[in-house]
Amino acid sequence: MQNTVYSVRREVSGYIVKNIFASLGISLYVLVDTLFIALAAGSIGLATLNIVLPIFNLFNSLGLLLGVG
Repeated sequence: MQNTVYSVRREVSGYIVKNIFASLGISLYVLVDTLFIALAAGSIGLATLNIVLPIFNLFNSLGLLLGVG
């Protein structure tokens, strides 16, 4: 086994950058999904999306929590 010295600042910075990109990706997904639902289903579809979106966020958060550790 080798002892490797890691920079804590570098590791945390890398983790933060990856999380920012993941959050931007999820936000872009929701934005595009909202656009398509608005075009296809109108106001009823947007109302349904606003009801379901918190549940989607809950499942996504649980998946990230369990997946990352």
